[in-house]
Amino acid sequence: MNVKKILLYGATMLLLVSCANEDQQVDSGYGTIDVQVSADYRVEPVTRTSTSENTDTSTPTQTPDVSEFALKLVSTDGSFSRSWDSLADFDPTEKIPVGAYTMSAYYGDLEEEGFDKPYYLGESDVTVRYRENSPVEIQCTLANVKITVEYSDAFKKYFADYATTVHAAEGGYVKFEKDETRAAYVKPGQITIQTYLKKQNGIESTFEPAAITDAKPRQHYRIKLDIADNAAGEAQLSISFDETTETQPITISISDEVMEAPAPSFLPAGFVPGTPLEVKENSYPDDKAVNLSLTAKAGIAACTLTTSSAALESQGWPREIDLVGLSSENSALLGRLGLKLKGFTEMGSKMGFIDFAEVFAHLHATDGNDQHTFTLSAKDIYGKVTEAPITLSVKSIPITFALQTPEAVFVGSKTATIPVEFDGAYIDQIKFSYLNASGSKVNSTSSVISHEGNLYQIKISIEATDQLVVVEASYANGAKTATTSIPVKTPDFTIKAEEYDIWARRATVTLTATDPQYQEAVNRYVVLYANSTGQWETVTSTLTQGRRTITGLAPDTRYQLRGSCNSGQENVNYSGDYTLRTEAAAAVPNGDFENLAQTISIQDLKQGGEYSVWPVDYQNRCSFTIQEPTGWASVNAKTCNTGAANQNSWFVIPSTYNSTLTWDAYRSFASSTVTPDLYRDLVAQSGSNAMLVRNVAWDDNGTTPATSGGAFNTTYYNTNVPTIANRSAGKLFLGSYTYANGTETYNEGVGFTSRPSALKGWYKYANDPNDAAETGVITITLLNGQTVIGTGTANFTAAADYTEFTIPVTYSITNQKATTLRIMITSSNHASYHQSEETAAIKTSVSNGQYESASRGATFTIDNLTFTYE
Repeated sequence: MNVKKILLYGATMLLLVSCANEDQQVDSGYGTIDVQVSADYRVEPVTRTSTSENTDTSTPTQTPDVSEFALKLVSTDGSFSRSWDSLADFDPTEKIPVGAYTMSAYYGDLEEEGFDKPYYLGESDVTVRYRENSPVEIQCTLANVKITVEYSDAFKKYFADYATTVHAAEGGYVKFEKDETRAAYVKPGQITIQTYLKKQNGIESTFEPAAITDAKPRQHYRIKLDIADNAAGEAQLSISFDETTETQPITISISDEVMEAPAPSFLPAGFVPGTPLEVKENSYPDDKAVNLSLTAKAGIAACTLTTSSAALESQGWPREIDLVGLSSENSALLGRLGLKLKGFTEMGSKMGFIDFAEVFAHLHATDGNDQHTFTLSAKDIYGKVTEAPITLSVKSIPITFALQTPEAVFVGSKTATIPVEFDGAYIDQIKFSYLNASGSKVNSTSSVISHEGNLYQIKISIEATDQLVVVEASYANGAKTATTSIPVKTPDFTIKAEEYDIWARRATVTLTATDPQYQEAVNRYVVLYANSTGQWETVTSTLTQGRRTITGLAPDTRYQLRGSCNSGQENVNYSGDYTLRTEAAAAVPNGDFENLAQTISIQDLKQGGEYSVWPVDYQNRCSFTIQEPTGWASVNAKTCNTGAANQNSWFVIPSTYNSTLTWDAYRSFASSTVTPDLYRDLVAQSGSNAMLVRNVAWDDNGTTPATSGGAFNTTYYNTNVPTIANRSAGKLFLGSYTYANGTETYNEGVGFTSRPSALKGWYKYANDPNDAAETGVITITLLNGQTVIGTGTANFTAAADYTEFTIPVTYSITNQKATTLRIMITSSNHASYHQSEETAAIKTSVSNGQYESASRGATFTIDNLTFTYE
């Protein structure tokens, strides 16, 4: 065994110095590799050999030393790749990122076929671990096929001249001259064998007598040619190359008649075989006539086309194919790439025509490879082949194809003009596309509008958004591509808002493009900026029915506005300077009820009728003062009428009062069940005062009940209950109120120019036992003059403790500003502006006690009213 080895051992220790964070990592960091490479140069003979040959086991006498082998390391995820030209260049202390790899060692190149061109290859997987020295062993073996040709003495005497050519599929043609003794190396796979023969009488011909169908790497084929006689005593060519053909050699007739028969021949047009045609990339040759005619009088058995073209191969063109009897798929593929064929539909055709002219439109330099070769060899049904393969060589001359920076377009533009540098022949083969707003590629229509020399101005269709328009130009079905970006500008537009569209915290503005064709794009892509402090900031805005509503503004603030449709680009331009001032976020007038004014002061009011403790009659009396919030009004002038004919607690009772009423004053008209501790619960939710409104019974002309009691009486109040004519809901509202001679006058509302979004506050509510379904009611109304523009209302059920509430305001009219605000608070949902309706619907309960002698119902406590603005 002749096996050479070389060992490269990595450093036994890793570098002690590493990044501090590497000490904490096991899935990152670095390690090293200890590589061991060996080469087994032996080949596997396919034919039987002599004893002396077997002793050598087909090991070449001259082999490359493994120190000449190159190395390549590739991570399994493809993220890392590293090559070394030779083992000597590999540094075993080199730090490699942690991960899984495949390491290969090789010598030669599979694509380089010929004599003394072996290709050795070996590879192994290796895992590099953190701060470890990972060993890997690689054994290399022959990765291509070894071919030798032997001629018998009888063969050498019979022929005056001869040669053998082998051709591996997708490879080249390697010719063994008559005196050649070296081995050739070719690609694995199918290998055809062609033999040139010249008899002593000068008759010559070339045959393709055999093919090796599936040659494997590392195999050694000895092609043996000999002369044998057939049963009729006629000389035949005998060929063998494996054990089967050694036993039963392939034979062909080499009679003068067969050899003199015309071999298949090609007639080229438009090129000289072996002389490259220089044609610009993806362009047709000048005369558009590059073709081959094939003639085979005996009938075409095969026509092999071997192609070397990175450009075509990248589009699926096969490196080698038999043009006779093509499958429909291959026929369509070659046709799509420009190859036109006639006469190859079935075996036995005597003529064929191959037109390459339209293939040129698909030829271009790829990865620096600008060469294209098309090699053809034909065989007839007798096995005779063309005297030599014929080759069409093409060199692609680079074209100038570039996009210059185009002029900016306005957002919403439907077209743009692209300057294109191009010196090819077919400008109409340039196709354009662009990325739309969602990032999808959209094909553009295009037309040349002018050109000077090689600079073309091409108009393309686009849809310009607020971003740069990325345009791609593709020439010859993607053979060449170029990209550019079109800057987008903001069209001129104005910003305007109607006064009624400006609220406390929002404003609705209309943007009007100077050129109407850009209106839709301005509406869609504009970004608005506001400046109230000397610094411009973006604002939140939404598009509704062609107008933009800006939110997040501050009340009673002056803003400058402007907008841009290209804010995401480097060169931002603005338009639409406009100034507005937001509404004030006005508060509920005296909404905390802390600013009070005295409205009623009653002294020594009779409390019920007289009572007797015999022999003396007594009369209870009470005094109280009522304060009401300034700016607000109640119906106390009606229910607590100081002008009533009978000034008695049964007939004169406040329906609205303040929580800061003193206990002594309060108990004079409160329930006898109310204690001082319970009274303290009536104080404000916060601050010093809250307001209470309640249902009460009252009478301007009531009759005092008869005296009650007598001897031994211990009830110190009158126990008789009179008839009371009226019942009313307590009311508290913005504005003023008068009552005289049974006539009520409501003057509701105060001047107010803001538009709140909701009324908030705190409440408590207690029902009358006779009407459990009764509710308190608050209504807010905004008006412009006499026109109601916004309202909000809510009903309030029982709540023993202060409870927060919110009443949204709904604006049915938004194109008018507010001039007046109304808020009505009432203790009953039966409240009315008609006294008869209230008397009929409202229920009260009698409290005939020492400290009251009154009839009252549901009580509604309200405090701390505020507005919110959106």
